[in-house]
Amino acid sequence: MSLVTGIILNFRVIKVIFKRYRGLISAHKSVKSVKIWNEIKPLLVKKILILFLRREILFE
Repeated sequence: MSLVTGIILNFRVIKVIFKRYRGLISAHKSVKSVKIWNEIKPLLVKKILILFLRREILFE
């Protein structure tokens, strides 16, 4: 599997994840939710990276 198709697949995954969380974010625009989002964001990035790396390993 090429890197490009891997990246395209990952963007689909990222879109799904962000659609789920965007509802929560737009529902609360308070300072508290910003703090929560700042805690969630690094976890999301980490999860996405792990998914990406796993896919790359699987398809190599």
